[in-house]
Amino acid sequence: PHVGLFNMKRISFALSASLIPLALSIALSESYVALAALLGFFISKEKLLGHQKIGLMVALCGAVVLSMLVT
Repeated sequence: PHVGLFNMKRISFALSASLIPLALSIALSESYVALAALLGFFISKEKLLGHQKIGLMVALCGAVVLSMLVT
Protein backbone atom coordinates (compact mmCIF):
# COMPACT_ATOMS: atom_id res chain seq x y z
CA PRO A 1 0.00 0.00 0.00
CA HIS A 2 2.78 2.47 0.82
CA VAL A 3 4.93 2.09 -2.28
CA GLY A 4 6.58 5.47 -1.77
CA LEU A 5 7.78 4.57 1.72
CA PHE A 6 9.02 1.20 0.52
CA ASN A 7 11.08 2.85 -2.21
CA MET A 8 12.39 5.43 0.27
CA LYS A 9 13.59 2.62 2.55
CA ARG A 10 15.45 1.00 -0.32
CA ILE A 11 17.05 4.26 -1.40
CA SER A 12 18.05 5.10 2.18
CA PHE A 13 19.59 1.66 2.68
CA ALA A 14 21.53 1.92 -0.60
CA LEU A 15 22.79 5.36 0.35
CA SER A 16 23.90 4.21 3.80
CA ALA A 17 25.59 1.14 2.33
CA SER A 18 27.60 3.37 0.01
CA LEU A 19 28.64 5.81 2.75
CA ILE A 20 29.48 3.51 5.67
CA PRO A 21 30.72 -0.10 5.83
CA LEU A 22 28.11 -2.56 4.62
CA ALA A 23 28.14 -4.65 7.79
CA LEU A 24 27.45 -1.57 9.90
CA SER A 25 24.55 -0.42 7.73
CA ILE A 26 23.05 -3.93 7.87
CA ALA A 27 23.41 -4.03 11.67
CA LEU A 28 21.68 -0.67 11.98
CA SER A 29 18.87 -1.56 9.62
CA GLU A 30 18.25 -4.88 11.37
CA SER A 31 17.96 -3.27 14.79
CA TYR A 32 15.30 -0.71 13.87
CA VAL A 33 12.57 -3.01 15.24
CA ALA A 34 14.28 -3.11 18.62
CA LEU A 35 14.64 0.67 18.56
CA ALA A 36 10.93 1.07 17.80
CA ALA A 37 10.06 -1.27 20.68
CA LEU A 38 12.28 0.65 23.08
CA LEU A 39 10.80 3.98 22.04
CA GLY A 40 7.30 2.61 22.52
CA PHE A 41 8.24 1.23 25.94
CA PHE A 42 9.93 4.35 27.29
CA ILE A 43 8.05 7.16 25.55
CA SER A 44 4.54 5.76 25.02
CA LYS A 45 4.61 3.63 28.18
CA GLU A 46 3.54 0.54 26.22
CA LYS A 47 3.57 -2.86 27.93
CA LEU A 48 5.78 -5.61 26.52
CA LEU A 49 4.86 -9.27 26.85
CA GLY A 50 7.42 -11.86 27.96
CA HIS A 51 8.25 -13.13 24.49
CA GLN A 52 8.62 -9.52 23.26
CA LYS A 53 11.14 -8.78 26.01
CA ILE A 54 13.15 -11.87 25.07
CA GLY A 55 13.04 -10.91 21.38
CA LEU A 56 14.14 -7.38 22.22
CA MET A 57 17.11 -8.63 24.22
CA VAL A 58 18.12 -11.04 21.43
CA ALA A 59 17.88 -8.26 18.85
CA LEU A 60 19.89 -5.82 20.95
CA CYS A 61 22.58 -8.40 21.73
CA GLY A 62 22.78 -9.30 18.05
CA ALA A 63 23.17 -5.63 17.09
CA VAL A 64 25.96 -5.19 19.66
CA VAL A 65 27.78 -8.31 18.46
CA LEU A 66 27.49 -7.20 14.82
CA SER A 67 28.77 -3.73 15.63
CA MET A 68 31.71 -5.21 17.55
CA LEU A 69 32.58 -7.42 14.59
CA VAL A 70 32.61 -4.40 12.28
CA THR A 71 35.05 -2.31 14.31
